[in-house]
Amino acid sequence: MIEPASFKAARPRWGSAGAKSDAADAFMLADYAHTDNHRLRRVEPVAQATRELATLVRARTALVQARTASSNQLWAILSEHWPGTAKVFHKLTSQVALACLADYPTPQSAALLGEGRMRQFCHRHSYRGGKSAAALVGRLRAAPAAANPIAPKVLEAIIRGSIAQINLLNTEITRQPEERP
Repeated sequence: MIEPASFKAARPRWGSAGAKSDAADAFMLADYAHTDNHRLRRVEPVAQATRELATLVRARTALVQARTASSNQLWAILSEHWPGTAKVFHKLTSQVALACLADYPTPQSAALLGEGRMRQFCHRHSYRGGKSAAALVGRLRAAPAAANPIAPKVLEAIIRGSIAQINLLNTEITRQPEERP
């Protein structure tokens, strides 16, 4: 492997004209490799374990990016057609937020959601966000209503599809490190 800095330092041995061309560069590199071979570091192939780890990291990055894209799409739908739900839980991709959307996918389904039901929901899903059931319901109710909402069945279908996709990506992201070589 030829280090660019050492090759640049050796350039004056072929003249100081400063004009560059591909043919001249090829000649200089070949001559440098011939005369200074003892100074060059041999390039070794990357170890199999390193290549596998790099592939695994790229695959996990792709999954995280796909989850981010999916949660952004879900957030856009919610902010346009049911703004309150995006503000109830801190992270839209969390299990408790997805469970809440699964149980209450439309404003109509959450109409009867009160403090008692929210407390039961939080207990059932081991919510550890530090907010009381009253505060969570307050966040839901404080958000403005959608200006031009779509039909509840359409909204429910979109939300359920997004939930399924994000749950699948969450599962793959958490499962992948166990499969390391």
